[in-house]
Amino acid sequence: MATDDSGLEATNKSVAEIISQEQMDILRSAGKENVWVRLMTYLGWYPQTMSTEEKSLVLKLDLSILVFGCLSFFTKYLDQASITNAYVRLVVSSCRGRSPNQKRSR
Repeated sequence: MATDDSGLEATNKSVAEIISQEQMDILRSAGKENVWVRLMTYLGWYPQTMSTEEKSLVLKLDLSILVFGCLSFFTKYLDQASITNAYVRLVVSSCRGRSPNQKRSR
């Protein structure tokens, strides 16, 4: 029985050493991360076990998708506003009885 207890203690000690070593690795890698990656890790966007290089890659991908989405939405809005403006101009000019390209005579 005594050998079983000592084996269990050795196993518990090695598990504790592994956990503390993993935590130390996470803390060391956190010092190398930029502020944005640390903030996003704190907020739960990235798991704490993810490597620093992988976090940087995911951050770059997220930002490029975000920029693409914002630019796409902006160009969609500009296109939609232009079409609406052209339609309103056509309706107003047709109500006045002239073609849209004619200038007003004073």
